[in-house]
Amino acid sequence: MKKFHLGTGRRKSSVARVRVAEGSGKILVNDRPYDQFFTEEKDRGAVVGPLILLDMRNRLDVFVKRPRGRHHRSIRCHVPGRRYAH
Repeated sequence: MKKFHLGTGRRKSSVARVRVAEGSGKILVNDRPYDQFFTEEKDRGAVVGPLILLDMRNRLDVFVKRPRGRHHRSIRCHVPGRRYAH
């Protein structure tokens, strides 16, 4: 059985739960590979950058669970120059 290290990330009202374990470098966000979840290279770099810096990119598995409901609404509300009815 794998030993997991647990973490929580928060921003405003969003919460992400993270599990990290020894492994082969697999990174999943909401059960999808991180490169499918993060479509821009800068976002993917922010995810793997710390792992590469510590030479752990291919030695740790990272699993992130983030509630889906508020994500799209919060992105819409932050588009510059646009107003949305709530």
